[in-house]
This record gives sequence, structure tokens and C-alpha cells, in this order.
Amino acid sequence: AIDINPNDAEAYNSRGVARSAVGDKEGEIADYNQAIDINPNYANAYYGRGNARAALGYTKDAIADFEKAAELLKKDGNEYWYQNALKRIKELRGE
Repeated sequence: AIDINPNDAEAYNSRGVARSAVGDKEGEIADYNQAIDINPNYANAYYGRGNARAALGYTKDAIADFEKAAELLKKDGNEYWYQNALKRIKELRGE
């Protein structure tokens, strides 16, 4: 899909999810970065990148990603994932 349309944010996000499944955190982050570059309002990419960064110990960056995801999810009316993003922020802050 990326070869056919290199401007497909969803394709990069999906590949990021696939890379997560095989433990390729750096590749996962690179794909989420690309998805966000294409669509700066892509909440799922911020959420996924937050998870990858948290797994690598980049707590400050992970919190920033979850905060941005929460902002976008709330704006989109996605209460379930908005609450999940808030939960991840609290976990990372040790609350």
C-alpha cells in the first residue's frame, strides 16, 4: 500500500502496528512519525508512538504523545480511547 501511495497515513500507521507485533520499536516509531507527518491530526499514530516510546523508556516523549492523542480523541468524540490515553498518562506519571 505504501508503494502505491506513499502519502497514505493509515498505511504507515498499520505498518507501525505490525512492527509493534514483532518488537521493532524503532521501526514502529519511524512509521508513526511518517503517519503524523502526513496527517498531524492522526490520533491513533500519536497513541501508538506513545506506546512505543514508553516501551523504550522515553517517558517524557510518550506522555506528550498520549496528551496529543487524548486531545484529538476528545475532539473526535472518541470517549473510550480518550479515557485510555488519560489512563496511560497517569501510569507513566506514576499516579
